[in-house]
Amino acid sequence: MAVAEPPYVTLLSHVQITEDKEVAVVHMYRFEGEKIAEMWDISQEVPENSPNENGMF
Repeated sequence: MAVAEPPYVTLLSHVQITEDKEVAVVHMYRFEGEKIAEMWDISQEVPENSPNENGMF
């Protein structure tokens, strides 16, 4: 999923690391013109048993 609100763009990814390990990753960018001026990221392992009935995604 991607969300853009200039000058910011945020990407959410669901990454399969191994057969048993999944990670949610968020990348956040700030642009100046056509160049990336700043980039932040954060990740969290997807829990095997989520209290949310819909899971993390």
